[in-house]
Amino acid sequence: MHNEQRIMSTKIEPTNQSVSTTRLLQQESQKLRRTNELLEKRLKAGTDALKLTNEQLEREIAERIKTERKLQRRLAFDQILTAISTQFINLTTTEIDDNINQALEKIGQFANYDRGYIYLFEENGRALKNTHEWCRPPCQTTLEDFKTLPADLFQNWMPRLFRRETIHIQDIEENSEASSNEIKLLQLQGVRSALIMPLVYDKETFGFFGLDSRQPFVPGQQEKAASLQVVSTIFVNALMRKKSEELLAKERNFAQQVMATMGQGVMTTTVEGVIDYINPAYAHMLGYEPHELIGKTALDFTHHEDHQKLIRAQMQNMEDQASSYEARLTKADDSPLYVLVNSVPHYDPQEKIIGSIATITDLTERRTAESQIKSNAAEVNEIYQAAIQLFKPSGVEELAEQIAEITVNELGFDSCGVLLLQEPIRLNTARLNLEPIPEANHLRWLARYGRFYPTTSDTISLKGDGLVPAAVRQRETIYAPDVTQDPRYLPENTYTQSELVIPLRAYNLIIGAIDLHSPQLNGFDERAQRIINVFAEHAGLALETVRLYDQLQEHAQALETQITERQKIEQALRASSDELNAANAKLGKALRTRDEFLANMSHELRTPLNAILGKSEVLLEGIHGQLTEKQASSLQVIEKSGRHLLDLINDILDMSKIEADKVTLDIQTVTLATLCESSLQFVRQMAHKKQIKLQASIEHPLTTCQADERRLKQILINLLSNAIKFTPAKGEVGLNILKDAAEETIQFQVWDTGVGIAAEDIDKLFQPFVQLDSSLARAHEGTGLGLSLVHRLAELHSGTVSVESQAGLGSCFTVTLPQNVQTVAANLQIQAKNEHKQHKNNHQYKLGVGEIHG
Repeated sequence: MHNEQRIMSTKIEPTNQSVSTTRLLQQESQKLRRTNELLEKRLKAGTDALKLTNEQLEREIAERIKTERKLQRRLAFDQILTAISTQFINLTTTEIDDNINQALEKIGQFANYDRGYIYLFEENGRALKNTHEWCRPPCQTTLEDFKTLPADLFQNWMPRLFRRETIHIQDIEENSEASSNEIKLLQLQGVRSALIMPLVYDKETFGFFGLDSRQPFVPGQQEKAASLQVVSTIFVNALMRKKSEELLAKERNFAQQVMATMGQGVMTTTVEGVIDYINPAYAHMLGYEPHELIGKTALDFTHHEDHQKLIRAQMQNMEDQASSYEARLTKADDSPLYVLVNSVPHYDPQEKIIGSIATITDLTERRTAESQIKSNAAEVNEIYQAAIQLFKPSGVEELAEQIAEITVNELGFDSCGVLLLQEPIRLNTARLNLEPIPEANHLRWLARYGRFYPTTSDTISLKGDGLVPAAVRQRETIYAPDVTQDPRYLPENTYTQSELVIPLRAYNLIIGAIDLHSPQLNGFDERAQRIINVFAEHAGLALETVRLYDQLQEHAQALETQITERQKIEQALRASSDELNAANAKLGKALRTRDEFLANMSHELRTPLNAILGKSEVLLEGIHGQLTEKQASSLQVIEKSGRHLLDLINDILDMSKIEADKVTLDIQTVTLATLCESSLQFVRQMAHKKQIKLQASIEHPLTTCQADERRLKQILINLLSNAIKFTPAKGEVGLNILKDAAEETIQFQVWDTGVGIAAEDIDKLFQPFVQLDSSLARAHEGTGLGLSLVHRLAELHSGTVSVESQAGLGSCFTVTLPQNVQTVAANLQIQAKNEHKQHKNNHQYKLGVGEIHG
């Protein structure tokens, strides 16, 4: 029992301890649990931090790897660009295209593109041409399919390309310009993304460089664009160099073709004078092939007398000067070659003189031409010297003897005969045939000179045998180089071996012939025939002029005889008025005949003078060969004298018409401003030569007048011409047109600041063939008819002419015409004719032969 109590007591004590322990344990457990929870939290926090650190490290490592790869690709791309750039430095023109295609391939493959290409504008700017292209296999290039595209197809791209913008297309399916021509063109080729870059040179876009892919997005496209700008620049430089070198090669080839084909010689030499190029033309001039002269010097084939010219020219070229000289060269066959050498310095691209460039002109043709010119000049001189002797006053027979002597002594022929037709034969100009030849017409010998054997008769029948009648009948030159072979030749002597017959013509008349004989076979070459034919033209005109002159002289003598007879009759019939009136009537008829004859003869004289002037103009124009200065000057004297004589004849003709009452006025309304201007224009050149100032004025409100415009203009030109003639250099001449309302007249005043007229000479002014002062007559050529014509033409207009003048101060001539010329002229017509007839009967002046030619 006691033990059981002990046991129970023991049991009871541990229980209490257990509780306590349990409590302690629980407490400890709770502490441990809290500690564990804290440790777990801390461990979790450390684990999370470690996890975050590991993830960050992994991200940094991945980014670093990515960056390193990017740098490696960039380095690799830069190496490609460097290789391409280096490759293009030393390329030749022919290698550029292949290397561009290779560069497109390298760039396209590296940048993950499927295709690369270049399009360039054509010269007209209307199309783009696909010049270079690469395509990744297995795709094929579209160079042929899209070789040339119209520029209008790129309407959206062009403005951007011209602004030098790069075009990025990341995905065609999502592009906002999906309906544009450019996108459709890419879609046709299966393209999804593209990079288009402009090709720009000197700020101008001349094409574009493109890369495209069948993938919707090419990674790193934006980053590559900047690097690809370098590729674009490389392509631009290469293409421009190719274009420049091709253009330079084309120009060089063209220049070489020109030099090879041109007829002028071309040669280039080094600084030492060694030939490094010579064109075929120059080599052939010298009788060599071009390769035979390369390496030689120009001295090797330049005549030793011209060595100094060549050396001097080379020195001038080395001093940057051009040179020109004529030289004699020695050809391969040792014959001479005369050339003109023009040379200039030859520069290298750095503008350094490396030699000379010379052009060589063969002067053979020029020297031949100069020789021909000298020969022609000699011919002209011979003809001129011979011709000027023909126009000295003489009779027909004396002139014929002159012609024969000149032909032998001046022109160098052996024998010459001159024959004249009894009656000139007129040519039918419509059919260029001769009129029927009268039976009695014949040729008369006027002169024979030289070793010419005279014929048995002084005349030759025009219908007879012989070369002379045949030439006249056929109106053409006949040349028998061997008279024994010409059946028309009549043997007259053993001297003649060849004969030349030239018909003498004057206008549309054949008046005779020149007959030339030579003791040699074929004694008249082309030059001789040419000279004698020209001389024969002058001779014919001269003979006809003298013949007309003789006729005129005969008529003038007859007129003088008639005047003398009239004077005798007047003295004898003073006591009988009836007999005097009859004599006056007879004399009036004779005077009319004289006037009509003078008018006709003036026409006849003017016709040969026109021919002489025409021939002079032909010689002055050089149609028969170039003239020397002396020859031209002599011909100008002939022409000037001929025109003076023609003016004289025209004045005589006008006076004759007026005297013969053959002038009828054509009265109409004349515009004064036009009349004034045209009159001054006619004398403006004459005034300009003497530096004379011309003035004109028309009084307001004058605008028109009634007159014969042509005759009124003739009046004003005569007065203006006289005023300029007698006004010293730098003087003044004027034309004033005034209205006198009170008298109902219009006054035309021509004034000058010239030499003036003495009071005692004014009354002589309007007399025909009168000049006031012989010294003035020599200084100022004239007929003395000018003022007389003015006076008579003014009278025909029912007007007057007056003059106010003071010696040394000038003159003023006033032509006064009625405002209504037609009415006054009608009223005074009968009175004027009667007064004119009475004036002719009472006015005693002689018109002799000397006055006509004075």
